[in-house]
Amino acid sequence: MFFILAAFANAFYLIGRNQVIFDNIEEGDEPLYSVFSGTIQYIYLLCLGEIGADDANFSKGDQSQFYIGWALFILATFIILVTMMNMLIAIMGTTFERNMEVEE
Repeated sequence: MFFILAAFANAFYLIGRNQVIFDNIEEGDEPLYSVFSGTIQYIYLLCLGEIGADDANFSKGDQSQFYIGWALFILATFIILVTMMNMLIAIMGTTFERNMEVEE
């Protein structure tokens, strides 16, 4: 899970840096994920289910990263929230079931 979160954090960081450099975004109006600490926060919130990425993030400036940003966001949402979190729940459910069997 950590490696997947790190990979998506790196991808969003690169998208954010490209937005700042190529889309003529004014200073102070950069997306949260354009700095490394913001990227970690953005991925952490995405992992918890906060899907606050909207057109305001991906459509700032000249919008050169609009489609790539949304594609990456949808891919991250599907992989992190749907696949990995459900897998974590299944693993924890199996562990709980085994412990209940041992207890009985």
